[in-house]
Amino acid sequence: MPDDFPNAMTFTSGGVVRLPLVLAANDTGTNVTNGTEQSFMQTYDTGTFLASMWTNMGLVLLWFVLWIGLRRVVRAVYEPRTYIPPRDQQAPPLGTHWIKPIWKILMADPKEILEKNGVDPYVFVRFLRLLMKAIVPIWLISWVVLLPVNSVGGSSRSGLDMFAMSNTNGRPKRYWAHLCLAYLFNGWIMTLLWLEMKEWLKTRQEWLVSPKHSRTAQASTVLITGIPEELMDEEALARLYSYLPGGVYRVWLQRDLKDMPKLWQRRIKACQGLEKAQVALIRTAHKIEDKVQKLEAQNKPVPESLRATANGDPGKSRTSQIVPDAQRPKIRLKPSWAPFSLGWLGIGEKVDAVKYYRNEIKECTEQLTVSRRQLERDVLSPGIADDHFKPLSSAFICFNQQIAAHMAKVFLPFGEPYRMAHRYIELSPDNVLWGNMGIKSDYELNLRTTLSFLVTAGLVVAFIFPVVLSTFVLPRAANSSIIGNVWGVGSITVKGDGFGPKLLLGLLTGLVPPILLMLILMIAPTLLRQLAKLHNFTKTEVELDVMDRYFAFLLIERFLIPTIATLLPEGDKTQVQWWPDFSQGASKALQKAFEIQLPQASTFYITLLLLQVTGQFVQLFSPITLIIYYSKVILGSGTPRSFYNARYKMNSPEWGSDWPNMTVYFVILIVYMVIAPVINGFGAILAVVAYHVYKYLYLWVLDQKSTLDTGGEFFPRAVTHVFVGIYIGEVALTIIFFGKGRDTLPLAILMVILIVASVAVQYMLVTSYRPLLHPLPLSLAHLTHGQPSADAKAGKDVGDGGFEGAEMTPPFGDEDAMWANTISKERPGLTHRKSAASMRSWRMSNTNTPRLGAVNSPRVAAANSPRIGATSPSTEKPPNANPAPPTLALPSLALPPPVSAPTDDVEMCDLGLQNTSSPSDATDCTEASRAPVLRTRRRSSSGRRSMAGLWEDQRHARDAHDSRAHWELRRTSTAQSVEAQDAAQYFARPGGPGVIRPPDDSAAPAAFFHPATHQPQPIVWLPRDGLGIADEQVRQNRREDVKSTTRNAVFDAENRVLVVGPAPDDK
Repeated sequence: MPDDFPNAMTFTSGGVVRLPLVLAANDTGTNVTNGTEQSFMQTYDTGTFLASMWTNMGLVLLWFVLWIGLRRVVRAVYEPRTYIPPRDQQAPPLGTHWIKPIWKILMADPKEILEKNGVDPYVFVRFLRLLMKAIVPIWLISWVVLLPVNSVGGSSRSGLDMFAMSNTNGRPKRYWAHLCLAYLFNGWIMTLLWLEMKEWLKTRQEWLVSPKHSRTAQASTVLITGIPEELMDEEALARLYSYLPGGVYRVWLQRDLKDMPKLWQRRIKACQGLEKAQVALIRTAHKIEDKVQKLEAQNKPVPESLRATANGDPGKSRTSQIVPDAQRPKIRLKPSWAPFSLGWLGIGEKVDAVKYYRNEIKECTEQLTVSRRQLERDVLSPGIADDHFKPLSSAFICFNQQIAAHMAKVFLPFGEPYRMAHRYIELSPDNVLWGNMGIKSDYELNLRTTLSFLVTAGLVVAFIFPVVLSTFVLPRAANSSIIGNVWGVGSITVKGDGFGPKLLLGLLTGLVPPILLMLILMIAPTLLRQLAKLHNFTKTEVELDVMDRYFAFLLIERFLIPTIATLLPEGDKTQVQWWPDFSQGASKALQKAFEIQLPQASTFYITLLLLQVTGQFVQLFSPITLIIYYSKVILGSGTPRSFYNARYKMNSPEWGSDWPNMTVYFVILIVYMVIAPVINGFGAILAVVAYHVYKYLYLWVLDQKSTLDTGGEFFPRAVTHVFVGIYIGEVALTIIFFGKGRDTLPLAILMVILIVASVAVQYMLVTSYRPLLHPLPLSLAHLTHGQPSADAKAGKDVGDGGFEGAEMTPPFGDEDAMWANTISKERPGLTHRKSAASMRSWRMSNTNTPRLGAVNSPRVAAANSPRIGATSPSTEKPPNANPAPPTLALPSLALPPPVSAPTDDVEMCDLGLQNTSSPSDATDCTEASRAPVLRTRRRSSSGRRSMAGLWEDQRHARDAHDSRAHWELRRTSTAQSVEAQDAAQYFARPGGPGVIRPPDDSAAPAAFFHPATHQPQPIVWLPRDGLGIADEQVRQNRREDVKSTTRNAVFDAENRVLVVGPAPDDK
């Protein structure tokens, strides 16, 4: 490889290659004929290009071989979907063979992605297949037709430039081939887009009405913002939407929670800090004990640094007997004058980390308890004038029928501007940005949106400077006297023989530009995502917003700016010319730039495509994920939770940045497919590789949460991105044809007609499919959840129409009083209830229709209750009748139990044992966060344990015994190989039930209230150790009312954390 060839590739954590948008000028590059100025991004000769290609092929082979070797032994990185998801969503294991897995991946049906991983991954892979179907035929035809047309009898260009459109200089009749193929290729791409839109719509509608999705509360829940004050009441909102089919199932009106979210976040952060500090304390105790035992075995004195001040004192804790105070984990507090912690600078008071985090958790819990009780009083008291937590102008409404939710999304709910104008459907609690629930009106929302886009435009403009610096200034300055004038060393050129000039040139053209561009491309998605969060209410809306913003950013910074740079001619070697020469007229200069210099720039993008192919194999190998796995699992250097997350949690895609990273290359290929057809071959390679790599990733590696699945809403935006590339390519060809004069004027006119035809195709595509993008058509309403069945219409008994995951527990945990808190329309005082209560849960019900779960047994209710929303002909009211008032279910708040001294039950909970009468009565330390109800520990009247309770005790005892036995095994079998030990530690196996996921809880009474109002304290998870330090820390935590456990986690003889079961509070 030549010395001046820049060898600076950078890779992001996602495996996407970031190529510096700069290529050093090659001394042997060809000059533009007839005295035309050289482009600063000059063409490579064949040797330089081949060196770049062979380098990338070597890297591809390296990553591929590493993947083949490590895939067989590290299933958690390369095949997690074979054992983590539920059984029906697991992928078949690829096996340990060296070659057969590759064939399985190549032959895998992408339909399996739809069945096992969701719509969004499936649509993304289908888009890559569309790219492959489009580019491969274009590659074959263009190379057969255009390469001979451009190269035979053309100008005296060499290398790849001989195949570019600019090589036909002086032979305008040959441009007819380019025109015909422009019509053919653009028509082919638009045809594929049209057909794929039809398939996308079919896939989306089938997903919407599928029983698996339709039965979830997510499918029937709508978020409404900008609610006027007169409608800030659950009953008023329920009455407003009661005219929709089936009526309202539940309403969640939001409230201004003041400092409760901050307290909740503080407690989560403190729990994480306490977990890390106590694991570090356990590890320190073992290291000290090992050193002391080794010294005592050698009859050597033990230094004072290894002796605890209370060593040997039976009145002190085991921890204090082993670990000196100086070696306990410490933390530096945030100074009062600083906005954030400066501990990394050594600033702040140093305190004991364990004691500090315990006190922090206790303080936050106490304050949250006070605030939650105040919130309960605000809810239950009449009026809102004296409320501490005022209601907000946003609410979640869950309907009994899915079609009603789609109607609520479309129908106009209020007759004033900017009132209830923004409505969002397909919502789950995991998808909500709770911080934006406080946006008071649509005026504030529009102001935030405008500010966000203005800042985005400013960022794009601001980032142009480093891009220009790296792609324009530095390459030119490297071969000019500018560097010499700055450093006073005279002229520095590529031909310098000294080490200093070459080193400086290499830094300017090889190191500085990629560093600048890497930082730009790493920072941009994060900044754009933060800006999108200013005015969006859901995470999926943020990703959809980021997708368009990031595409515009990449289009400008990665494509347009470098392309414009190629249109600027380079002056002589003594000065830098910063603008084109318009002495012969602007049109002439523009024609020269587009005809001659634009095709030459394709070599740069060919190199970019080659590096993207390399990036796909980097993503296949996943080096960052592998390093994290090695650190947390193989070395066991983290906490049980970090171990568990590394082995039993799957990474999820970030669609807002993943889609633009592919669509922008589609745009580049479309622009250059006729101008420089050589690029089509390399684009075909990228399309084929990307299709199979992502198919593998979404079948065997990555996971799309069903609660964040948009049903493929990213695809229509990707179609718009493709049309942007079509327009740019057509405009570029039109300018080239117009610049040739009268001989090519008919071709230019035909290109204008093609542009108009492309606009017409997109217009028809948009107008025909836009109404179908979100709403569910009435023609499919009979397939949705909540519709009365034929038996219901005939008056027969049918099952309940509830949602999957709907809570059947009483609001306050007392089954005897379950329905005492239910206020029907006949209950006195309903009209006197406060008009703006946001923590109550409402459900519409007919007078003769029992409420869901109104009997103690759900099965009895299903057998004896008509479906929700179904009425008999004799009791059905006319459409204009006043709707029945809703049934009120009082809120269920997760208030902590009163503080009390540790009991035997608490200690048994620490050991993984529970003394409960039944599973429903258990107060496990893994308190279910999705059931925010107060439970009381009870025994049966006879004092005997139920069989279910005994079974639970036996299971927990077995888990604890397995943990101890596993630890003992680890203490005596340290000589085993790491690979064998790693394979033996999986508690989830292919074909098993997987790491069980909790059911959808979107219909729970507190589902769409802020987590700060009901979520319990996260459990501190510690590994059990042979010295008993973890058990002692758990008991001390419990005495301070900090939930802790050692279940399913152990600490081995090599000071490594091991996990042998699911996390105690895994969600």
